[in-house]
Amino acid sequence: METGVSFCTRKHFGRMLENETNHYLRFAYSGISVEDINEGMAKLKQYFESD
Repeated sequence: METGVSFCTRKHFGRMLENETNHYLRFAYSGISVEDINEGMAKLKQYFESD
C-alpha cells in the first residue's frame, strides 16, 4: 500500500545509543497545513493497521 506519507527513521540521524531500546519515527511539519498533517497521519495509521 502506498500512502504518499514519508518519514525518517533513527538511522537517518546517527547510530542508536548503547542503552537505547525504543524505536522512533521523525516527521517534519514545516510548510504543511494542519489539514494535510491530519490527512497524512490518518493514512499512516490506516497503513499500520492494515494487513
